[in-house]
Amino acid sequence: MTISRLLTAVVVIVALVGTVVWWRNRPAPIPPEAVAAVVRPARTITLGQAADAPVRSFPGRVQAARGRRADVSFRVPGTVVEFPVVNNQIVSQGQLLARLDSRDFETRLAQATSAVAEARARLAAMQAGDRPEDIRILESQLAAEQARLTEAERDYDSNKRLFDRGAATRIDLDRATRAVEVARASVAAATDSLKRGQTGARPEDIEGQRALITRLEAQQREARDAVADTQLLAPFAGVVARTLVETHQEITARQPVLSLRDATGLEIVADVPESIMAQLGTASVADIAAEFDFLPGQTFPVTFAEAESEADPRTRTFAVVLNLTTPPGEVRILPGMTATIRVTSAGAATPAADQWSVPAGAVFVNAEGKQAVWKVDRDTQAVHRVGVEVGDVRGDQVVVRGALAAGDTIVTAGANHLQEGTKVRPLPPEAAQIR
Repeated sequence: MTISRLLTAVVVIVALVGTVVWWRNRPAPIPPEAVAAVVRPARTITLGQAADAPVRSFPGRVQAARGRRADVSFRVPGTVVEFPVVNNQIVSQGQLLARLDSRDFETRLAQATSAVAEARARLAAMQAGDRPEDIRILESQLAAEQARLTEAERDYDSNKRLFDRGAATRIDLDRATRAVEVARASVAAATDSLKRGQTGARPEDIEGQRALITRLEAQQREARDAVADTQLLAPFAGVVARTLVETHQEITARQPVLSLRDATGLEIVADVPESIMAQLGTASVADIAAEFDFLPGQTFPVTFAEAESEADPRTRTFAVVLNLTTPPGEVRILPGMTATIRVTSAGAATPAADQWSVPAGAVFVNAEGKQAVWKVDRDTQAVHRVGVEVGDVRGDQVVVRGALAAGDTIVTAGANHLQEGTKVRPLPPEAAQIR
């Protein structure tokens, strides 16, 4: 009996000690400011000017207008020797973006120009008839061209040996090859000219010479265009979105050098819920405007351009494109920036000034049994209870009256999970629809 009582006393003492320890170390009650520190996602709307003209908002992203975005490239290959632009630089139409080494192209242009002049002179001689002194000139020209060919062949052989040993580049070998080809063509032309001068020009020979001049002039124009193509100019005024090469880099023809976007023609792309999609482009929408966080208090008109014909199977939203009116010169809006699109529905009637049409989910019953909505403070993003009177029900909308004003933001879903002072983070429409 004594042992049993002793055990009972020990158990009681242990329990009392445990209770005292728990009481001293119990967690402190959560203060109201801790509740306010919790940030909850919430779906919101901004009140418009009347109950029949609610404002719906959703996020969007700025992009360059379609057809005004380009990856700019050279039409000829070469080495980049000048690249004066950088990322995000604004450029004007016709401004130099990059330049290639033009020496080889200028040499080809000089050769083509010389060939044209020579062909024209030959035609004139054929039409006038060759004299003995002309024959001697043709013979000296042939000898000169043969000497050039011999020199070009020796230069080619030297470059070929160096290239095989890895001491010369492919560019050097290609240049030597072209020089041999040009020299051989010149020798052939000089030989033919001499033969014709000795035998006399026939009518068909004269026509053939005219055809040769036409072909050589085409080659001259091609060589002149190639020289011009060593300078890359901006096809339109815009912003350098991204540079893709560096100075002294070897590039190929049509290789993108930089991405250029037109900053004067802008669009905003956004995913909107089906309730908004059904109204866009119709008389049901009174106004569409864009706002930017870095431009508080400023709105920019946008117009509906087009939309996808099918909703996204996961979010049930539609991708739409809105045209953004060109902002003033002191405002810099660039592709990639985020915007808030606000759609104001057109009102069918003129309601009382203190009535507002809101989604039914925005109204809740507080602890006193009164109906209210949560109003979001613009500065702190904290919610505050505002008592309202509920009027007519219009589909999924209800008309409320209370201490609300145009431009106020209220929570439209999850009101029962909020408390006075809770901070919220507005959700985009597609995220708010996912349960």
